[in-house]
Amino acid sequence: MDKKLKKTLIELLDIAPLKLVGILKKYPSLKRVDIENVKLAHSTLINFGIDQDQITEIPQLIALLPVVIENRCLLLQEFGFNKITAQLLLRYLVTVKKRVSLLKSHGLLPADANVPENIYSYIEKPPKTAPMLPILDEKKSLYEVYMSVREHYLTWRLEFPNRDSYLSILNTYCRLKHKSFRSVEETIKILENDLGFTKERIRNHGYLLHSNPHNTRSILSEITEIGGMPIHEVLKKYPKVIMTNVKTIKEIIQILKDNNIPNESIQQSYTIFTMASRSILNRLHQLKEIPEFNVLSKNKRILKLVNHQHKAKQRLEYLHKIKMRNASLHILSSTDADFEKYVISGADKTRGMDVINYLKDKLKDKSNDIRSELMKHPFWFHVPLVQVSETCEYLCKNYNVQDIKEVAQILLYPKEKVKTEILNIRNVPEIKRKWLSPVQELNLCLYYLEKPHHFSGDGIWKNETIS
Repeated sequence: MDKKLKKTLIELLDIAPLKLVGILKKYPSLKRVDIENVKLAHSTLINFGIDQDQITEIPQLIALLPVVIENRCLLLQEFGFNKITAQLLLRYLVTVKKRVSLLKSHGLLPADANVPENIYSYIEKPPKTAPMLPILDEKKSLYEVYMSVREHYLTWRLEFPNRDSYLSILNTYCRLKHKSFRSVEETIKILENDLGFTKERIRNHGYLLHSNPHNTRSILSEITEIGGMPIHEVLKKYPKVIMTNVKTIKEIIQILKDNNIPNESIQQSYTIFTMASRSILNRLHQLKEIPEFNVLSKNKRILKLVNHQHKAKQRLEYLHKIKMRNASLHILSSTDADFEKYVISGADKTRGMDVINYLKDKLKDKSNDIRSELMKHPFWFHVPLVQVSETCEYLCKNYNVQDIKEVAQILLYPKEKVKTEILNIRNVPEIKRKWLSPVQELNLCLYYLEKPHHFSGDGIWKNETIS
């Protein structure tokens, strides 16, 4: 176990080092807690009146996520509990299943407590046109009362057209079943007032109702833009980003910056900000280890590949297995139906977009000249990007970019073939005396590459023949 974590737990629980050994044996989950989370959990407990003695007595409490502790404390306040204790927090899920009358008889709730009215004392009052507030039935469990008030509140607040549409959201996003009213109300206010969401749009993105309003506020105040787009616009267009912790978003921004991912690429895939930052870092590193992925690193849609990397790796392995060489970014990240259609067709080719994008970046070409030149070759869309990149890398070490662009078709041929022909040309005395220019030399190389194939274009294949 990490020494820093041990020291932190000893300080937070206010215990002797020897006592920690027994606690860890009894509550092994404490060995795996995040240091920052456990510190925040402790401070949250203190803020809600849980004293140090209670925390020391029930140490497993600090293993709960801070947001869970806060939510339970807020709900217990909204229900009207006389006092929030560590034991009550720990047994929250059991407690809310008990009848209201039983909780009152045990002195946990005041005898005259009206739970629905108490909840509404913390949030916006319903308009006069809203249905009547549910009447408290003390024979029901506290959870049942809570759910009836939850339905009453959200029905008028978000103007649900019918009960089925409300139940649909509730059953889809189960975390709403134990969410503080104040948190939900604060979230709705942020969505409406700060981000311009309509009630209908909030209903359509029901998962936002269990987002953390403090986190959303932090995103809006601490981050000005992502990928060149103002943060308000990002959250409006890609609301799932709201669910990501502000710390994680900052980490992802830095990771993308460190890996030279341009704004143009980020704008193609804001869903990357719904992933774990560590996963993104690992996947970016893994891209460099797979030639077919590495060659796409400058593609503006590269983050789409990061998003679907596990699926893309499986597909690439399968294509290799069935001897299909072309693995475009589109095919690797497409739907299962599209991928299956591509494989069944047996057409080992692409639309050539990855090749064009790669060469335009590599050769600094802002026109469409390269595309026009490559399209003259009958089989250009059958050539894998990896093959093109290998040849391009070799030629760029021996020729300038402008010369290569003038004989762009040579980029479609395997590097070893090109290299062999260039060496052969340079070793022929008759040719050497002509003092060929670089462009002439490349054109002559292209001539010798195609001559054995009667200039049919078949010179681009290594050993295979096109069917």
